[in-house]
Amino acid sequence: MIARLRMVPALCTLLVLGGCLGKMLDAGPPEALYRFGAAGPDVADQAGYPAQTTVALEQMAFAPDVDGDRLLAVHGDSVRYIKGMRWVSGAPGLFGQSLVHSFAVRAPAIRLLPKQGGGIATLGLMVDVGRFDVQYGDDAMDTAPVVVIEGDATMLRLADRRISATHHFASRVPADHNRGAAIVAAFDTATRQVTSQITDWVQATSATLPMSK
Repeated sequence: MIARLRMVPALCTLLVLGGCLGKMLDAGPPEALYRFGAAGPDVADQAGYPAQTTVALEQMAFAPDVDGDRLLAVHGDSVRYIKGMRWVSGAPGLFGQSLVHSFAVRAPAIRLLPKQGGGIATLGLMVDVGRFDVQYGDDAMDTAPVVVIEGDATMLRLADRRISATHHFASRVPADHNRGAAIVAAFDTATRQVTSQITDWVQATSATLPMSK
């Protein structure tokens, strides 16, 4: 998993980035809540699909500094949480919903079961997200940032817990502006890109694995 610098003092995580971002945060309501990705159908909604393969989402793990509802901004060696912006719920849960939705849309022959969704699966999927942040360039922070999502996916056979395949996924999406709504829109696009990458990889890989039905 990708290593990251953390600011040691607890108060440092409450600092707001300067420049245009600071102005944006001052103008908006305190602790504005945002959502990214698409809400995935529940297991009952997927029951109508003629699934040929069932995959259990065994793990959805985010790096500790982004495993929550706060948005992380990176500028050079400085790593800070953006003041006044939070996800409506934890990022791993929202990402997992979007991944389930991606499978339902792009690979209906594969049923992705949430970790506690019930059902019997022959394959397992583990997703580890190492980066889920807003990255500013080396110049002043009054320019539009880039949203970065990066991590690794692992497939395993549940019968013997043997790893069958691994895949690295990544997306970098520039925000249109240095404002909250534009940053969230970039997260939404980047999430769709990486969940599509994972879905397409699982679909292609599961077809080549034994005991996939």
